[in-house]
Amino acid sequence: MRPAELKLDRLLFSGEALSGKLAYEWAQHSVPLNTYGPAECSVKTSWDIVGQNNEDAATSIGIGYGLITWVVQPLNYNQLSPIGSIGELLLEGPLVSSGYLFDPEKTSTSFIHDPDWLVRGTATRPGRRGRLYKTGDLVRYNADGNLIFMGRKDTQVKIHGQRVELGDVEHHVRDNIRSDAVEQVLAEIVTPRDSKTSVLVAFVSADLSSPVEGFEEAIKKLLAGLDERLLAHIPAYMIPSAYIPIQSVPIAATGKADRRKLRNMAEKMTLEELVALTSNEGDRRAPSSPEEKQLQELWGSVLEIEPGRISANDSFFRVGGDSIGAMKLVAAARELGISFTVADIFKNPRLSDLATVYTRSSDSSTLDVVPAFSLLKDAPHIDALKAQVARLCGVNESQIEDVFPCTPLQEGLLALTMKRAGDYVARYVLKLKLAVKISRLQKAWADLVASTPILRTRIVDLGANGLVQTVLDEEPYWPQVEGAKTLHDYIEADKVMPTGLGTPLMRLQVINDGANGDRYLVWTIHHALYDGWSMPILLEALEDSYRGDPVVTNPPAYQQFVRYIMDIDEGRATQFWKDQFDDLEAQVFPTLPSATYQPKSDTALTHLVDDIQWPKSDITPSSIIKTAWSILISRYTASTDVVFGVTTTGRQAAVPGIDRMMGPTLATVPFRVGLANKSIQELLSQIQMQSVEMTQYEQTGLQKIRRLNAFSERACDFQSLLVVHSAELAEESESELFSRNEDKEEEFFEFDTHAITIDCFLEKHGMELRVGFDHSVVNTQQVERIASQLVYIVKQLCLPANSSITVSDVQVVSQQDLQDIWSWNLEVPPTVQTTVHDLISKTVLKQPDSLAIDAWDGKWTYGQLDRTSTRLAYYLASLGVSPGVIVPIYFEKCRWTPIAQLAVMKAGGRSNSTSRVT
Repeated sequence: MRPAELKLDRLLFSGEALSGKLAYEWAQHSVPLNTYGPAECSVKTSWDIVGQNNEDAATSIGIGYGLITWVVQPLNYNQLSPIGSIGELLLEGPLVSSGYLFDPEKTSTSFIHDPDWLVRGTATRPGRRGRLYKTGDLVRYNADGNLIFMGRKDTQVKIHGQRVELGDVEHHVRDNIRSDAVEQVLAEIVTPRDSKTSVLVAFVSADLSSPVEGFEEAIKKLLAGLDERLLAHIPAYMIPSAYIPIQSVPIAATGKADRRKLRNMAEKMTLEELVALTSNEGDRRAPSSPEEKQLQELWGSVLEIEPGRISANDSFFRVGGDSIGAMKLVAAARELGISFTVADIFKNPRLSDLATVYTRSSDSSTLDVVPAFSLLKDAPHIDALKAQVARLCGVNESQIEDVFPCTPLQEGLLALTMKRAGDYVARYVLKLKLAVKISRLQKAWADLVASTPILRTRIVDLGANGLVQTVLDEEPYWPQVEGAKTLHDYIEADKVMPTGLGTPLMRLQVINDGANGDRYLVWTIHHALYDGWSMPILLEALEDSYRGDPVVTNPPAYQQFVRYIMDIDEGRATQFWKDQFDDLEAQVFPTLPSATYQPKSDTALTHLVDDIQWPKSDITPSSIIKTAWSILISRYTASTDVVFGVTTTGRQAAVPGIDRMMGPTLATVPFRVGLANKSIQELLSQIQMQSVEMTQYEQTGLQKIRRLNAFSERACDFQSLLVVHSAELAEESESELFSRNEDKEEEFFEFDTHAITIDCFLEKHGMELRVGFDHSVVNTQQVERIASQLVYIVKQLCLPANSSITVSDVQVVSQQDLQDIWSWNLEVPPTVQTTVHDLISKTVLKQPDSLAIDAWDGKWTYGQLDRTSTRLAYYLASLGVSPGVIVPIYFEKCRWTPIAQLAVMKAGGRSNSTSRVT
């Protein structure tokens, strides 16, 4: 049957899920209606019209008719799913059936009463009681309330079920306390009185010969460092959340430990009280060793706090440190000849612990010089190399100062620029202040470029040696553009100037805008020469140069960073990334329109948040945001395995002075998170440690990671990118030369080649989200929801009381989502007290001669359908068909099938087709 052969006005699809191809074919010749309706409710519960030019519309099943629709978490029907995320469809209303005949167990499983969210309602919508059917179908809400069908619900409840064996916990705790004084350890699951979530605790009994008032303090000393030791033997979920000291174990009448009494004792306390029993927060041991005292001074200097307030047992992050502070600490330590890495700080945040891992080197602050041309392996003779590079750049050989490999980042950026011109080329339009002298500004730029080799760098392709960068002895490039009388004219001309292999990667121009008389500096620069960290350093150096101040920063050469990357153990890096993505099952989020579609941001929105209380703990805001994004993607994809892109500063690399280095060190990596059966605290700790471990391999490069195997290739196909900027870097100081950036949004787009990119700029009590997205992939309304949902989750993760709840308990439905969902489902449609055959009779009266049935073996008008079925109904009634009697229909589908079904209805019985009877 071909669409063109039939002349149909409307065509109704039902039963199996409609494919996009089929819908598109029929939509060219009629108006297809995609309908949905399980047998447990009615023949049709929702429908939508399939458009002519949208194959994806085939998955839309519209809104509910005769009932209302709810979307809940697939594994927890007491939680609504946020708009846009995948969940199970629940139906409520008069069309919901009574259940399954003679199968009360299946009925009780599939039909539920009074879910929490329905009874609770919202602040502005009163709740209600109700009976709902769980369809087992996965759907998601569109922004307008229409449902998108995603498929059947996965029957597997757990992917990696984790069962805690209390005996194993007791054994490992007892073995790792390392004291013969411990008599007994009893592990139990308890529910603190201020929490709905159960936690694992361990009761510790010991013979310490201590007075009662000193017993708890003595136990605290025994437990010091216990969690770190346990992590080497058991997974994090088996480590108790609290340790409860007891002087003796209560004995039940049976002669065994009275565990019920212990549980009751623990459950009378709050979670905070439980943890405080053995917390070492009160231990204020002063630093004693020379290493500890030196670290105390360094911490005080970097964090700008009185060193005397810092104890040996303080955590770097709990006294105000963060990832940026950690980088500063590493740099400050190197100035004193002390060597440790950012990863060392994350793994050993306690001052006394960090003091045991650092090493001394009398000349750690001295940068060794990387000889020119020494980083190229198997390169031709230097003279031949210079000749080749000079030819590719169109310069004299005498101008070539050095040639060395590109970083993986630079290779990737140039590859994308060659693929689509303009990508990763920034154009900063800076309005000049009235007092700025152009000649002086040009000299400042000349001095800055002369002292900053990265600004005199070009990139060429040497074939067998791949992409390399060359530092040239040349002046800043100020191109002359004829006919550019306005700022707009110049920008349009600048867009088509070549910026790629062999060409200058930075150019400058001052424009007197004839349209308004203002003067602008247009600074065009490829991202291969700078990143967000080095940009303010460059601008500060420019202002210093303009004022005539001497340059005192003396940044390390970019070659130091390149050598660091070359020294990374390739074998270990390969194994690390393979392990990261082994058996990856994550789905791409968001889904692209087609496999060949190349996304590029063309729209942006900003979301300001000023009421976040970042916790004072070892967990950084960056880890909290990554965790929140993981949870949100998990809900949208209905998967506990997620992957997204993360861009890091790269300034945690073990390179002396990297915090002052000019040049791009950032790295973009795929970040995989498994969320199954974890508490919030476990997930936060896992993500933070994963970020730390990734540091030493983050410069591998997406190109190399992609080529490792099928799993890593899939991981690199991520379409959401997360970038977290520190509060310090987000601040903009007052400039002596420029007013604000006039065209930040355009620059933002040029760097954004993913479907969604989220830039988070941290602030002391909040953050600013800048979300760039491709509107052909996700629309503005949905991105606004995503931003609100992300902030909503972040706020929950910042509450200490939520640390023990599970990931599945995190609320993702924002208040705006709730308001919209309830507005779509506010009123349950009233029950129509009539029968199907009475409704058909009304149609008979209106149009008795209209065609009702058109089958392969004949036709019926409405009048013929009514009269024939009525005669058969009388006959069936004479045979005993009455209410409650089931009549099987044993013949194939034909024009007599609806006659038989309608006749059974009129007689009061119920009919079943051959397939159902079988």
